[in-house]
Amino acid sequence: METSSGGGALALAVPLLGLLAGLAVVAVGVLRLARAARARRRRADLDARGAEVPGVVVDVQIHRRGRGPDAPSAYRPVVAFTTAQGRRVETVAGPTTTGRWVERTPVRLVHDPDDPEHARVLGPPAGVDADPSPLRTALVGAALVVVGGALAVATAAALV
Repeated sequence: METSSGGGALALAVPLLGLLAGLAVVAVGVLRLARAARARRRRADLDARGAEVPGVVVDVQIHRRGRGPDAPSAYRPVVAFTTAQGRRVETVAGPTTTGRWVERTPVRLVHDPDDPEHARVLGPPAGVDADPSPLRTALVGAALVVVGGALAVATAAALV
């Protein structure tokens, strides 16, 4: 079967675009996996060498996940605490949650003695569900690697 030069270029361009799209999806997946691993290491480091102190929620940051009035929201607490050296600190100190934090709620948190703004609340209070974002990020990253890899292999086979 004979094709015109335009048809041959299109026949080559479609699988090539599929291959590039698959590789792009793999790259996004790898970046998400790396982000999750970095967050896990940072959390483990903070837990190992951080100082545990009482604090209080002084504000709540609200982030929309998507567009429109029905987009789900995520919440992060802004906490205030005093270091062992007497320094008062206010910082955003997760975890990100799907339930709303309440201002003036007492919390326990751990902070980096060398960088007190690097802190995290040790579990949300009762009634607030934590968002397992590092785990979710890793799972989405792994899924993107698999889907992108399959797309790249399938379209690369079409090029051969």
